[in-house]
Amino acid sequence: IIFLLCVTSALGADFYWENPAALCSTDSRFPKSVTNGKSSCVLWQEVDKKNHQFYISAKYFSDIDNPVEINRFSNAIKFSGEVPEVYSAVMKKDGTVYVAFLASHHEIAVYSIKPSGATEKISLPKQSKILTGARLYLGAGESLRLFASLSENESFSIVCAESSDGFHWTDFSSFLPSKNFTNPFVPFQIEYNGGDLVVFQAQLLTGSRISYQLYGTYTEDGGNSWSEPVILTDQNTIPVSDTHPYTNYQNQGAS
Repeated sequence: IIFLLCVTSALGADFYWENPAALCSTDSRFPKSVTNGKSSCVLWQEVDKKNHQFYISAKYFSDIDNPVEINRFSNAIKFSGEVPEVYSAVMKKDGTVYVAFLASHHEIAVYSIKPSGATEKISLPKQSKILTGARLYLGAGESLRLFASLSENESFSIVCAESSDGFHWTDFSSFLPSKNFTNPFVPFQIEYNGGDLVVFQAQLLTGSRISYQLYGTYTEDGGNSWSEPVILTDQNTIPVSDTHPYTNYQNQGAS
């Protein structure tokens, strides 16, 4: 992995790229960077192809010239075929990083990383059904929300768990705004207007045509209640200047 750092000049008016610097010397994939505006942490998956497993490693930058290395802080994660991307990360204002990843088909693990490089594992209860796609987000008020996809009977649904401190988590439960949709997946969350906005994909059946659409829902009380999901990609979202038929778009074709 090559890490590129953008820094400002003394006048703060121009930007330039420093020379690339190698983060590690091993086979590594899927780099991600998280920051709180003062410190940053770069993470990646370190691959051991011979044993068909990989680990998650990191470098913590409180001081850009003296990063703290956190090598292989996760347990070994087995894989077959192509190396999958399995982790998600956020950083709180106090500099603590939280990393969530699929520890197995039925378990998601969460690790905390302190600026000193100290790590701690928080294991969430194992699920009886198959989990995929761990997605960790930092919401309004610095609460943590962990989404995952639950696979059952050739269909899937969104489940989530929440934590105010990163160490004590609720049980996984159905993400209520998506409960009445067909095969919802890939939730994405941002902080918006003092609350949390979540966008997810789901199937829409129009006559005999199946398409995937985007839906949005919003909470301003930390997830205790959510707005009724609204479709974000219907025909009304096409610009007036666009003369192409709505069904020409890739996600609107017949399945």
